[in-house]
Amino acid sequence: MVSADQVRGPGLAALKLPAGGPVAEDTVLQWVPGNRPVISQRYRYHPITGGDALIQSTNGAVIAATYQRGKGRMVYLSIPLGLGIDQAATPAVALLLAHARQGLMPVEVRGDVEWLLNRTGKGWIVTLLNPNGNAKPQHGIVPTDRTQERPVIITAEGISQAVEWFTAEKLVVKPEGRTATVAITVPAAGVRIVELQ
Repeated sequence: MVSADQVRGPGLAALKLPAGGPVAEDTVLQWVPGNRPVISQRYRYHPITGGDALIQSTNGAVIAATYQRGKGRMVYLSIPLGLGIDQAATPAVALLLAHARQGLMPVEVRGDVEWLLNRTGKGWIVTLLNPNGNAKPQHGIVPTDRTQERPVIITAEGISQAVEWFTAEKLVVKPEGRTATVAITVPAAGVRIVELQ
């Protein structure tokens, strides 16, 4: 993955980076694989051509695309350093990183949570973290907003049973072809640890 203004020097020509058009600005990213708009802080970009589009601007200009390079693929983001005009990372960076690793992990987690994966002798341990609902004011303690629980779907190959460690609850494993899925809800400001075997 390469972004505009990220690399310099004599080796730059070997990457065959796409030429960018005149600078433009926008506040929305159109995520092409999911066909959905993503709100962003204001950012500048150089429209690019060629490759397979991953992100477009609201006017349809391509902002990020994949290009075949040898035996692999290069992802090019035309937002300089992936930063908005406020010098903070745009949502494009997270979208592209998540897309690049998709299908490379033995376990996939879908849901608005953070997750960690560990291999065991019998299977996998999936730690699910839900920071939603946990307000952190400058002074004092605010009660947790319990409405911020998050549903999660875990998908993996070769699993036949799943157990949540905190509650010792056996979770339902639904076979779906070569893979199987497990559904769980992570409470607001909570943690769940699921063992897959």
